[in-house]
Amino acid sequence: MGIDFKRALTFYREDPDWLRKLALGGVLGLIPILGWATLVGVGVEVFRNVAKERQDSVLPDFSEFGPVFFRGLSASAGLLCHALVFGLLYLVVSLPLAFLIFGSGLGGHHAGGRFWIGLVGLLVYLAFNGAAWMALALYAENLEVASCFRLLDLAERVSSTGKGYLLVVLAWTLGSSALAGLSSLIPGTLLSLLVVSFLGFPLFLSCVHALAQALESAGRVELSDPLDWASPVVSDSRAQEVARPAPSESRRVPPGRQARPQGPKASALVESPPETVLTWSTDSDRPDPR
Repeated sequence: MGIDFKRALTFYREDPDWLRKLALGGVLGLIPILGWATLVGVGVEVFRNVAKERQDSVLPDFSEFGPVFFRGLSASAGLLCHALVFGLLYLVVSLPLAFLIFGSGLGGHHAGGRFWIGLVGLLVYLAFNGAAWMALALYAENLEVASCFRLLDLAERVSSTGKGYLLVVLAWTLGSSALAGLSSLIPGTLLSLLVVSFLGFPLFLSCVHALAQALESAGRVELSDPLDWASPVVSDSRAQEVARPAPSESRRVPPGRQARPQGPKASALVESPPETVLTWSTDSDRPDPR
């Protein structure tokens, strides 16, 4: 089963209070750190709803601000580390390129130089999204910040999910780039921020929904909660494997033989002999000596 992008783009409309929640999310998007972390926490809850509870049409309620904010702040810490690494990578690549282009006598207004630097930025941004979205998915599964930095597990998940995950990353990259271009065309800083915030929040939720679908279709969702002592919930594709008990060593039958019926041992069915009682005889019982 692939990704239903139509479902991902329209799922929140089935929530009876979706207009108020989207409007509140747009307002929170204007608040640095506190608001951004809360929106990331909402994305974590949407991911878990789609993968675990099958409540993919219900948006989390902002009244539970504490857990949503804490989870979003934890996930944002992991995503920020990825952003710093890829930002440093962009500087390492773009600065020498800019020096070669603009410092070699081509002039600062050379359109080709700006094109190549912009292309490098787009590629680095695409690579960042490829790592950040899977890091967000790993955190949403385990609710542990350390899961965002398991690079080998992250790379293995990306390769195993394949085309579906790449489509999600590409959709977010193109959508967010289009919003950035649209905001640059709108006069006024406040108005452009409003457009980005109120349109970017539903785009983010749709990509999270599609991400959960992509991982579920690959059978790679294993939800757990470090504060919950219950066993982790696995996806449907692995539920039968987990529920099927493995045969024990004592019950394995070699090929060509029939299994013996299991029952009580024969020794348990045989009555034990009566106990022998020893008694002392008296002198009167002995025969008279001759």
